[in-house]
Amino acid sequence: MAALRFLLMLLLAACGASPPEAPATALSPDLARILARGVPLDEGYRALFAQCDREDRFGGVRLPVLGREGQTHEGCRNDPNRVRLLLRLPEGAIAFESKLAVDVNGGLLSCTRPRPGDLCATALQPGRRPLDADTVPWVVIPYNGPAADPARPGINLSTEFMQRTGLRLGDVGVVVLGSRVVPVIVGNGGPFNKLGEGSLALHRALGHEQCGALTAEGRCARLAPWFGSLPGGAVTILFPGSAPPGLAPGNVAALTAQRVAPLWNALLAAPR
Repeated sequence: MAALRFLLMLLLAACGASPPEAPATALSPDLARILARGVPLDEGYRALFAQCDREDRFGGVRLPVLGREGQTHEGCRNDPNRVRLLLRLPEGAIAFESKLAVDVNGGLLSCTRPRPGDLCATALQPGRRPLDADTVPWVVIPYNGPAADPARPGINLSTEFMQRTGLRLGDVGVVVLGSRVVPVIVGNGGPFNKLGEGSLALHRALGHEQCGALTAEGRCARLAPWFGSLPGGAVTILFPGSAPPGLAPGNVAALTAQRVAPLWNALLAAPR
């Protein structure tokens, strides 16, 4: 194992890059107080993500499985969700703690040199243009899947998360990691069995850089050799019905931050 670590460091040095220090993940007192006021959204539903982590199964659906648009939804054991909390706060916000995978859709690489599974499109497209993973901090919500779960009649796996939480594309919130608080927008939809994913720009803002080389315009020209999920500790808080009006290419990050500020400040000021 030590030899493998030494070889990895040699490879990184040859690339002129080194992995960033792991960001701190301990809950701040303010965040711990906010989460303590929440109630479980649905522990049975949260347990399905843990089931997928253990068994590559979500309810009655075995993974991998084809989605509604023909894409393959992989299992979770190779990149566990680690959903420790899934809460509804008194003000109606939804909070969850999980891993944080990396979404590169809409970025330079996905639009010019896509890897298998990468897309230039994003589910939220202001002005009919995809969001840019390189410059806009966003999160992904479960959005795509088979129409039905054979073990749970009446459940549409593509819409289940949105129905349970009230969240939609364009809603805003924050991702908190240690002392860092980053305003985010719900910018993309992912597999029904995965919770916890954010854009390259979000990872950068959290101190978890996933790009090995940036262009002069700040877009990712090469993924880092250590590219991969933040394994846990990221807390996402999203506000249903909070989508800012007037979204257009070029103003998404600014409008998100403006919309989030009073909502986040209200949570901080809420009585204990």
